[in-house]
Amino acid sequence: MEFIRNNQVNIMAILIGVNAAIMFFTYVLKFQNRKVKQSLAAIELMTLVVICSDRYAYFFRGNTSDLGFWMVRICNFLVFMGMFLAEGIFSLYIKYIFEGTSSGKNVTGRLNVAFGVSLFGTFLVVVSQFTGLFYSFSNDNLYQRSQGYILCILIHFI
Repeated sequence: MEFIRNNQVNIMAILIGVNAAIMFFTYVLKFQNRKVKQSLAAIELMTLVVICSDRYAYFFRGNTSDLGFWMVRICNFLVFMGMFLAEGIFSLYIKYIFEGTSSGKNVTGRLNVAFGVSLFGTFLVVVSQFTGLFYSFSNDNLYQRSQGYILCILIHFI
């Protein structure tokens, strides 16, 4: 466990490279359905944004300079927003896979609900920037979860 803690930032850098390679190969491969290919690449892009943002938020946490102030806030916003968007795009990905199959009609409604819930989550992330619903920051520029963070977890669970 200590190894992971000491090398967390380096592991994130490796994951960024792996994620970028997967996104590149997604574009290179030939899929029958263009929507499936685009949604898969968009999922990879969102996870790339989340990992990069989380890495920079880790670098700048506790930094009280102007750059640190903005980097921590923007990066944490991108982490929360990216997770909700990746979930929404994933529901579209599954929807596109099931299109044209006999069971596609039964699944499409539930996937539309999942996409709507993820959009609602992205809306709440924007609201959280002004109200502190999900998280806030201390005077030392450290990220702190708020009381509404459980709502964020519930939306991900739904």
